[in-house]
Amino acid sequence: MTMALALATATPEVCASDIDSTATDSTVKQLTATARRDFSRGKEKVQKIKTKIDNDPFITRFRRFFASDTAYVYKPKQRMSVALHNQIYLDFMEFYVPHNDEFVYGLSMRSPARYNLGLSVGYRPISISYYLHINGLTKHNLSGIQRTRVHWLNSRFMFDLTLFSDNGKQYVTNYQLGDIREQYKNVTFDGYKFYYANLQMDWFFNHRKYSPSATSSCSSIQKRSAGSFFAGVSYSYQNFAADCTLLPDTIQTTFPIKSEIYANSHDFCIDFGYAHNFVFWKKRLTYNITAAPRLGLKRFFQNDVGPKYFVALNPSVDMALVYNRSRYFVNLHLHADMIYNLQNKNTLITTLTDHKLSVGVRF
Repeated sequence: MTMALALATATPEVCASDIDSTATDSTVKQLTATARRDFSRGKEKVQKIKTKIDNDPFITRFRRFFASDTAYVYKPKQRMSVALHNQIYLDFMEFYVPHNDEFVYGLSMRSPARYNLGLSVGYRPISISYYLHINGLTKHNLSGIQRTRVHWLNSRFMFDLTLFSDNGKQYVTNYQLGDIREQYKNVTFDGYKFYYANLQMDWFFNHRKYSPSATSSCSSIQKRSAGSFFAGVSYSYQNFAADCTLLPDTIQTTFPIKSEIYANSHDFCIDFGYAHNFVFWKKRLTYNITAAPRLGLKRFFQNDVGPKYFVALNPSVDMALVYNRSRYFVNLHLHADMIYNLQNKNTLITTLTDHKLSVGVRF
């Protein structure tokens, strides 16, 4: 009887536990079903919004405006990329002073090479980069040399802003005295200062078949060889100063200028040029050449004398070699800006070069 009473009292507790478990399972199933239903409805709303945006007339015209011929240009599904860069800056300067109609004094110099290591993260043609100045970590500190470049490029349009400042030492490479040219090695000149700012905007005409980003940001791939003419406008400002009293003694004794010379100019140019991508080796290797003669008007001052007006000539050249393998790419790129200051008495030719090796991956 005692055993029967115990079973009778234990049975209701077991039933209550089963009821609570059943109710909990039912509640979880209801919540799960509600969450799935809400998620499905939210997904449908997002898809409707996306479809509405895709079918919007403005978005459709915008995409057609930048669309490329898929037989010539391939845009990878991976929109983002990460790349490592090894960059070298090397600049050259040539200064000529005529003595008479047949006699010319010429001085050639170059800057020390500046080494930089960089990392960039990009989304299609837009990228953010950070560079570490390697020379500053060694005894060859080149803190007097600074360069900043903002470059934006798509299938139709190119924007470039370059700021350059050089207050550091230069190496004298040779000195011309009439028909005699003397070579120099490891001879420095500390009296040189140069500042350069350039703003350039260009428009590509054959944007459907030619892709400039295939060899710049590597956000697209050129499948077949193609090229394009381009045109635009540019403005540049140059400020140059040289203290000739700091020249080496072997040069200073014969160089006609015995004091400091300084000059600045404002150049307003019309840009025009041509760019071409050559595709080789199973469509994996692409070589690019881009040349842009920039002609215009130069407003020139020298030693507080002026203004005088001359023809401005500031050409630029780009060359690149790109290898694509699946989502990986290697890019070897060369960029050069040449600034010609051609006056009646003195001639200054400055060349700014940028050499860069990039290795990256798209994801």
